[in-house]
Amino acid sequence: MNIQKSKGFTLIELMVVIVIVGIIGTVIFMSVGASFASIGAWGLVILVLALIFLFLSRTLALVLLVVLLGFAFFTDRGADFRACMDNPNAEFSKCINADIQPAPTETVQPEQSVN
Repeated sequence: MNIQKSKGFTLIELMVVIVIVGIIGTVIFMSVGASFASIGAWGLVILVLALIFLFLSRTLALVLLVVLLGFAFFTDRGADFRACMDNPNAEFSKCINADIQPAPTETVQPEQSVN
C-alpha cells in the first residue's frame, strides 16, 4: 500500500486558522473600536489616507526598481522572492542578492551579414 503525503493544507486546518484569525480580529476590533468612534469623521479620513500612503510608499519602491532599473522578473527560491534583472550584455542574469547564482541564460546575438 502506497501512502502519499500531500503538500497542501486540509480543509479543517484552513478553517481552524480562519476561526483563530477571526477571534483575534474581533478582540482587536472590540478594543480599538471605541477609539475609532471618538476620533470622528476627519480622524477616520486621515487614518485611511495614512494607511494608503503607507501602502503606496512600500510598493512604490518596488515599482521603481521594476520599471526604472529594468528588473524583468522575480525568482522564487522556496519562499524567498528575489528581483533579478535581464542584462543582454552579460552571460547570465544578475540578481540583487549575491548568494543566488541564477541559471545561465542564452543571449541572442544579432545576425551578421556576410558580404
